[in-house]
Amino acid sequence: MGVNPRLVLSTLSFLITSTLTVTAAPALRLVSTTVGPVSIATGQNGAVQTVEAYNGGDGSLSLSATSNATWLTTAVGASAACSSRAGSCVPIRLTPQTGSLSKGSYTATVTIADPNAIDAPQTVTVTVNVGGGVPAQITLYAPPGGRGTQTISSTSKLSFTIPSGADWLSVPLEAGGTFRFVYNYQVTGLAQNLANGTYTSQFVSSGSTVSEENRTVPVTLQVTPQPIVAASETGWSFRVAQGAFSDANAAGLAKRLTIQNKGQGTLAISSATVAGSGDTSWLKASLIPDSSLAQAFFGGQLVDLSAKPGSLAPGRYTAEVRIVSNAVNAGTLAIPVEMEVVATPAPVLTYSRAVNNATFESGDGVSPGDIVALFGEHLLLSAPASNTSLPLPTDLGSTKVYVNGALVPLYYVSYNQINFQLPYEATAGNSVVEVERQTQRSNKIVMPVVDRAPRLLRLGLGNYGIIQNAADYSLVGPADIPGLAAKPVKAGDAITIYMIGGGQTSPPATTGAGVTGDLRYLPATTVTFGNPSPLGGGVVVDALFSGLTPNFVGLYQVNVIIPADAPVGMNVPLVVRMGGAVSNRVEIAIQ
Repeated sequence: MGVNPRLVLSTLSFLITSTLTVTAAPALRLVSTTVGPVSIATGQNGAVQTVEAYNGGDGSLSLSATSNATWLTTAVGASAACSSRAGSCVPIRLTPQTGSLSKGSYTATVTIADPNAIDAPQTVTVTVNVGGGVPAQITLYAPPGGRGTQTISSTSKLSFTIPSGADWLSVPLEAGGTFRFVYNYQVTGLAQNLANGTYTSQFVSSGSTVSEENRTVPVTLQVTPQPIVAASETGWSFRVAQGAFSDANAAGLAKRLTIQNKGQGTLAISSATVAGSGDTSWLKASLIPDSSLAQAFFGGQLVDLSAKPGSLAPGRYTAEVRIVSNAVNAGTLAIPVEMEVVATPAPVLTYSRAVNNATFESGDGVSPGDIVALFGEHLLLSAPASNTSLPLPTDLGSTKVYVNGALVPLYYVSYNQINFQLPYEATAGNSVVEVERQTQRSNKIVMPVVDRAPRLLRLGLGNYGIIQNAADYSLVGPADIPGLAAKPVKAGDAITIYMIGGGQTSPPATTGAGVTGDLRYLPATTVTFGNPSPLGGGVVVDALFSGLTPNFVGLYQVNVIIPADAPVGMNVPLVVRMGGAVSNRVEIAIQ
């Protein structure tokens, strides 16, 4: 079956901008990586919180713990029996020195390190609610027939009393395990049987060890047919090296906000600007103008944020992004943003974040020849760099990646992400990944490798796969996707399904090189249309071809004919199997 490389390349660019062995070493493991939110009375210090660390490798750990906030102190204790698992653990004691803090929510990051350990450093996020997590009052907004919610948290198990006549108000405990250290409650205003208008009531919370959480809380519910604005994040933080992105073409460290309409009508966003009490020139906010495509792909309007430290000295800087809209709940939605500038450090890899470049799931093994996305910080201090020719280079922007000491081919390098190809020579087991930026080496992290891990590429629209109609190279999907020329397929059509993680082929493929000449085949492959079940389900057909895509590195394709008895619909599940390896599930539109 044919394939249009140019169309595939443009689609992928939208989505993806020697035997290897593990050296014996200590390996850092943490029992938990989050603490809180911890409720603390105003004017008091909080109780000591303990995070347990243990050695998942050889030798012994020699740990240090540092906090990026002055209100949180750290101490590494002596090894002792674990409280949460069998064996020995090292307790990391975290003490909130919050007596001088005003009422509010505060978050700190604790870095736990060992220079000789694999998978170190790792971070623990600590959040405290000074004055408790129960607010003085709550206002909810809901569309007709819908609901408005707000989550409150406490380290105590609270009880709530609601007066009679307020059937629309409830405060249930969110689902969780039997053993809990933080209790989350969802204050809910249900507008199912209410007319448009404003409704008031209250609840009384009790049972907390923090007196400020034992209070009467007025609740207002506004039922409205107007737009209700919400952001994908209530706050955002950057951490960036001093002097990074100093060249004129470097945009800075980027993040993306999605602004959604939780109500009715049309949400109109007029501007996204940056404000603050001091110099805020380090932060830029850009409203993406194509709202129809953003709604289709991301479920809302997009706002891109970019932080660039310029000549700023190490320290913490704050600003806020102000979103002006016609929403009933916030004419101006203010989203706090913080940037921490650190003295130029060595590159740092994030634990368990060497993942496949299709699903990006931590702990999901990658396979020989796979396209791996590697995440961290300070991986490149200038504008992103991409390969421009084949074979792939092993040095981009003076950054290199080693898998157990061997250089690997690179697709892309940026400040916090690298895409590389895992060599076909890699064997199943744990491999160690390390980065070198100029002459500075990063920490080492473990990456699980399996023989085959097929992962189907996705459009980013719901769960639709990147699938082409082999007759005209059109993308397969609903015809009403704004800004995307897609159309459904039908029984008898030939399609090409794109994936990564197929593993080594026959004849063998060469690491870093595009496929030319003879085709490179994968083992016998099947495609299942519809929901499979343990007892067998869906319609299963054999692939006409399964192997590497010509002229690409690490990109595989599966060609198949839509069977006559395939399910029909705009969201038909699709799964690929080869031997015992099963892909992730995507969806396809069949009419």
